[in-house]
Amino acid sequence: HVGKIVVRAPALETRPAGAAPALGVTGGMGTLGAQVAAWLAGAGARALVLTGRTGRAAEGAAAVLRAAAHASSLTLCAGDGAAAEDAAAVAHAVRGRRLAGLLHAGGVLADATLRGQGARSLRAVFAPKVDALGTLRAA
Repeated sequence: HVGKIVVRAPALETRPAGAAPALGVTGGMGTLGAQVAAWLAGAGARALVLTGRTGRAAEGAAAVLRAAAHASSLTLCAGDGAAAEDAAAVAHAVRGRRLAGLLHAGGVLADATLRGQGARSLRAVFAPKVDALGTLRAA
């Protein structure tokens, strides 16, 4: 049995392009990140900053990103959000806009049921997200 949680969020408030805050998506060039970016663009986000460690769109994500670019200002940044120099590049890419939110869509695969997870696998999955949050916040 696989349970699913469906969350519906209201459309984002729209403002003139010059005043639009940016939304960041780490892992934004991956399959999940591209879907998140497309959803944000469809919900009215005017400026998106997507990061990815490889700097390349995952297979199947490129078309989704092109569709998102039609609705929003889209900036792509190669880099690891947990690395200080890469976080500084992301901060520069925001170009003076206020970063209104940051979504972590990158992932580390550690397949197991919750009972099968141990401290080591949980650290492997969560450490990159926690490190990136702190580093990007400091940038």
